Amino acid sequence: MTVVVSLLAVVRKLGRRVAVAPWLAVGGSWVISQVVKRTVERARPPLASQLVHPSGYAFPSGHAIESIAVWGVACVVISLVLRRRARLAVRLVAAAVIVAVGVSRIYLGVHWTTDVIAAWILGGAWMATVIRGT
Repeated sequence: MTVVVSLLAVVRKLGRRVAVAPWLAVGGSWVISQVVKRTVERARPPLASQLVHPSGYAFPSGHAIESIAVWGVACVVISLVLRRRARLAVRLVAAAVIVAVGVSRIYLGVHWTTDVIAAWILGGAWMATVIRGT
């Protein structure tokens, strides 16, 4: 998706900053996730409650951080080239994906609810930072 959104920005001549924004969202959200995970070192929920068995720390959810940062930035970039009614559809799809990713992490038993909520806050802050810089 990052490639497609960047290409859209290039083809529609939205500028370099807009074309780079999705890459900043991906890279920055990954760095934030890794730094906070290594700082907090929170254990994952018990193995008995996990449907899959990931490695690493639980806090914050890397998937949730990346979903809100990447889908949020993509939504903003895509909205720059759409009509008003289509923008609403893009926003609804992005919101649905972000919620689905977070809920799936809890359902799979690999994150506590607070891991996902904190990730959404951190990812949302990073998304706002990237958008503000474009």
